[in-house]
Amino acid sequence: MKQLARNLRKHQTDSESLLWRHLRNRQLAGFKFRRQYRIGSYIVDFVCLERNLIIEIDGSQYIENNIKEIKRSNLLTKEGFKVIRFWNDEVLKNPEDVLNSVYIELVNNSSLQPSPLKGERENTNDELRYPHLGKNTVAPHISLAHGNGGRYMRELIDGIFARYLGNQYLDIQADAATVPVNNNKIVVTTDGFTVQPLEFPGGDIGSLAVHGTINDLAVAGATPSYLTLNIFIEEGFETALLENIIKSMANAAKESNVHVVAGDTKVVRRGEGGGLYMATTGIGVKNTHHQLGMNRIKDGDAILVSGPIGDHGTAVMLARGQFGLRGDLQSDAASILPLTRPLLPLAGLRFMRDPTRGGLATVVNEIRHATGLGIKLNEPQIPVRDSVRSVCEILGYDPLYLACEGRVIAVMDASQAQQALALWKKLPQGRQAAIIGHITNNIRYVVLTTALGGERILEELEDDPLPRIC
Repeated sequence: MKQLARNLRKHQTDSESLLWRHLRNRQLAGFKFRRQYRIGSYIVDFVCLERNLIIEIDGSQYIENNIKEIKRSNLLTKEGFKVIRFWNDEVLKNPEDVLNSVYIELVNNSSLQPSPLKGERENTNDELRYPHLGKNTVAPHISLAHGNGGRYMRELIDGIFARYLGNQYLDIQADAATVPVNNNKIVVTTDGFTVQPLEFPGGDIGSLAVHGTINDLAVAGATPSYLTLNIFIEEGFETALLENIIKSMANAAKESNVHVVAGDTKVVRRGEGGGLYMATTGIGVKNTHHQLGMNRIKDGDAILVSGPIGDHGTAVMLARGQFGLRGDLQSDAASILPLTRPLLPLAGLRFMRDPTRGGLATVVNEIRHATGLGIKLNEPQIPVRDSVRSVCEILGYDPLYLACEGRVIAVMDASQAQQALALWKKLPQGRQAAIIGHITNNIRYVVLTTALGGERILEELEDDPLPRIC
């Protein structure tokens, strides 16, 4: 085994060699890494023993042997290690992003600190120890991918917003915050809307702003009451279109019994905006003592979805007319209050989320990150309309990553999953609801079982195939 490790060190791949140049000699935040290191009966690519962090660089052989590699990673996890993986191309083409991700994993565990080398004085200033990144753990420049709900957005929130704005009430894993006011539990959320086109089959930016805001309150177990509106209008915008959008917003608010109680208007010069942007704040009251959150999710819990996924993302994409495709598919944009309210009395309800940017795949990866548990999904059980599937096959998209604006992902105690499913199926919005998977402690990935019985890992979303989708 020692000889094999030596041979692997001598014959590193290009990607391994590139990464090692940045990891060796404590270059990354002062942490010591070892390469081609033996742990039990395995040899790992890179390991930081101070953080129990393993880095694996994967090529095509990983796809061919992914189940074997999953088992290997599970065994290493049981030994107390965290395994993070990158593709060969990812290291070669975006080494900076890879180093950012490794750095975040290192500094997130603040219980340990790297030991200074003999003769060195201890330096707690990350900016000096790793001047390339400084205090930010995100890439030097913001890209569209930082707004897609996936890995880059998580790193942006962790590395900048939570770093400086964190407090006892800020929960970056939730879409809404519960704050005590006298004896009441007030729930607050905020959202921004930049969808393009402004009008699409099944809705427009006005109704979407209302539904998106109250849905964030609904999955937190609250009853929405009030909204505020900030609107940014580009000079030259058509007044008649603005009026139609505000009328639509008013109708959506009335249907959900919420009131817009404050607002602000800004106009920017022609060419300095995207036509019309909206930002909202929603306020509601928590109507249950039942606590919801990712911290309540347990091994064996069931995962449910309230209806077909990917409708909104596909409808907006078709409305743009960029690909010469047409169809009558409508966005699923709607209030999800009828779907969340029946589940609140169930003691086995752990968590709810509306799968907007990044879709179903992003929600389950967020759960994986927050809990440290794995997720098994059954692809044949996940409802997807034929029209959505056809568009995705033609254009190369995956419906699991496309936005929904009127669906709910719920995590339930397995003993009450069928009861929850029955409640949803009684509703017009929930007729195609399904139990699509479960939480497991046996793996540390999101694994999708295909219709043919194969398995593939659902990675976090990194690029942004459909910007301005909501």
